[in-house]
Amino acid sequence: MLQAAEVIELFLNIWNQDHNFEGTDALVHAILSDQPAEKERLAAQMHIDIEPIHTIWILRITNESGSPVDGNQRLFCLRQLKQYLQDRHKLVIVDTYSHYVVALSDDSLFDDTEISMAYEFANELEQDGLQVEGVICQGVENTTHARNAYVLSDANLDTVRCLYPGKKIFMLGEVQFAQKCRDILDQGEASLKKEMQCLDKLYSLPDRENILQTLCVYLLDADANTQRTGQLMYLHKNTVKYRLNKIRATLNYDLTQMPETYALYQAAALYRLLHGTRAVSADNSL
Repeated sequence: MLQAAEVIELFLNIWNQDHNFEGTDALVHAILSDQPAEKERLAAQMHIDIEPIHTIWILRITNESGSPVDGNQRLFCLRQLKQYLQDRHKLVIVDTYSHYVVALSDDSLFDDTEISMAYEFANELEQDGLQVEGVICQGVENTTHARNAYVLSDANLDTVRCLYPGKKIFMLGEVQFAQKCRDILDQGEASLKKEMQCLDKLYSLPDRENILQTLCVYLLDADANTQRTGQLMYLHKNTVKYRLNKIRATLNYDLTQMPETYALYQAAALYRLLHGTRAVSADNSL
C-alpha cells in the first residue's frame, strides 16, 4: 500500500495539470530557480525543514540508445532513487527539474561516501537498461549553494564528461575544474598558449601523439598510477614507464611534485578538450 501511494504521489507531481496542486516538484523548482519566498512558503506548507539539506544529486538518465527516458521510465527512476536514498538519509526530496533527476538530502546516515552510493545506484539502474551520469555535491551550506551547484553542473556536465571519459559520476570539484578549463579556452589563443606552454617540448618528439596520450591518461584517468595507465591503454607496464620517463627527461619535470604536476594536469586537460582522447572503459567502481 505504501508503494502504491508513493507511485500515485509521484504520478501527480509529474503529470498533474491542476496548478493548485503543489508537491515536491514545486519545491525543487523554487529552490533551483531562485525563488526564496516561494521556497519558504512551500516548505512550510509541506512541513519540510530544508535547513539540514547538505547534499544534492544531479543525475541525467537516458536509455540504452542515449535518448532521454520516457514518462514511465522517469517515474520508475524517481521511485527507485527516493527509495534508495530514504534508506540512507533522514531527509530526502527527489523530483525532476529540467532534464535531470534531482535529489536533495541531509548528510548520510552511514560511512559510505555519496559518490560510492551514486555509483551503486547507477549500477542498479544499468541492470534495467538505463544509463546514469551526473554530479554529486556534498557540503552544501544552504539551498542557495545547492542552486549554484546545479547551475554550474548543468553548464559543464558535457565538458567534465569529455575530461574524464572513464567516469559517469563526478564531484563538484571536477565540475569547477572543467569550468576553469572552459574559461581558459574562452579567453583566446594567447591565454591558451600560456597555460599549455609546459607541454611545448613534447610536440617535437617523433611519437608525440602516443606520449601526450599517455600523459593524459596517467594524470586524468589513472590517478598517476602506472599500472592503471597500462590497463586503460592496453599497454605493458614497462611501455608506460618508458613513456613517462621520456616525459620526465624531456620536460625536466617530476610528475609527482606539486605545483608542477598541477600545471601539467591542467595542460593535459586542455589538450584533451582540444584534441579528444582515446576512449577508456567506464569505471564502475571506486
